[in-house]
Amino acid sequence: LAALQRKAADLEKEKEMAAQRAKGLEDQLRSDLESKDVTISNLQGRLTVNILDRVMFDSGEAVLQPDGEAVLRKIAAILAGHPDLKIHVVGHTDNVPIRNRYASNWELSAARALAAVHFLTEKAGVDPRSVGAVGYGEYRPVADNATPEGRARNRRIAITILADELAGADTVPTVKTNAAIDSQPQPAV
Repeated sequence: LAALQRKAADLEKEKEMAAQRAKGLEDQLRSDLESKDVTISNLQGRLTVNILDRVMFDSGEAVLQPDGEAVLRKIAAILAGHPDLKIHVVGHTDNVPIRNRYASNWELSAARALAAVHFLTEKAGVDPRSVGAVGYGEYRPVADNATPEGRARNRRIAITILADELAGADTVPTVKTNAAIDSQPQPAV
């Protein structure tokens, strides 16, 4: 019983330390980034940095602008102290049909998310194993698309920062080496 009580106390300490680290991360993001174009939210253990598209991209494009690169560099610098976190970069658009080289708003939102992921991993030093990209197009609005202001709020990149255990069940705990793979029976062709 005493051993279980010690273990419970240790787990409680770990939980409190994790909560303190998360609060510190949120506070640092807020102080370094929050503005009229960059907002921070924390819902259900998911810390999210929302960046309006006008900071990141020209209209209808997925090439990062210098201001967007600056914001992503700040985020990467803050996250460098938290290598155990997973990052989901999510692209969103308004519902105005796109009329350029992208077939739809889905493609544009995915291309923008990927542009941010490439920058974070290739130029800002974020570990590629901790980052993923998703494009939701127009299908997850945060405001009414009937107004110009609402459409502007819907055109955004959301960077969701998650503890490893909240990142999803798509991670594999162990990776087979080539020797282990080579020794496995191969299916008949």
